[in-house]
Amino acid sequence: MKTVKERLDELFYEYGINDTQEVVLQTKQVRELVSHSFEQGVKFAQMWIAVEDELPEVDKTVLIKSEKGNMYLAFLDEDKTTWRVDNNRYGTISRFNKWRQIAIKENND
Repeated sequence: MKTVKERLDELFYEYGINDTQEVVLQTKQVRELVSHSFEQGVKFAQMWIAVEDELPEVDKTVLIKSEKGNMYLAFLDEDKTTWRVDNNRYGTISRFNKWRQIAIKENND
């Protein structure tokens, strides 16, 4: 897996953004904007949500994480207190207290 910096460099190359062009000031500003936007997107995609703040939709598969760092693909049961893995009861929301989406919703979905 590539680092954020490596992927940014690839994106700059793909869009023809580099510091060797004669319009260095504008290129630098564009690079800063693209860098900041990309990094914020990565942070958002990697954000863990505490179950105290928000629960996922019932029956929607998400990634769950325990305080010890164990992670599983699971979904929230209808009782909204139990995580399920392969339709088997697995753990309570207090045991696995963080979750994050696997896919980000697109606009108008």
